[in-house]
Amino acid sequence: MWKVRPVGKGTGLGMSISYQIITEKHQGNLNCISSPRAGTKFIIEIPIQQIKPIQAKIQEAHNMGYEYHQNRKPG
Repeated sequence: MWKVRPVGKGTGLGMSISYQIITEKHQGNLNCISSPRAGTKFIIEIPIQQIKPIQAKIQEAHNMGYEYHQNRKPG
């Protein structure tokens, strides 16, 4: 096991902060597979191309001269 601090020292927030960065900042996924006496595997998936938030897409379309109509039925 690799640790920066001695066991029992620190805040214990490393996984929480990692999860927040991966999911919120990079729109990725963090998964964990754990088995007693076998160990734990962490799977981190980060998109190659960042997904733009809807507000950025709306602004981009507006800048190109398009209008955005939310929940508007066709016809």
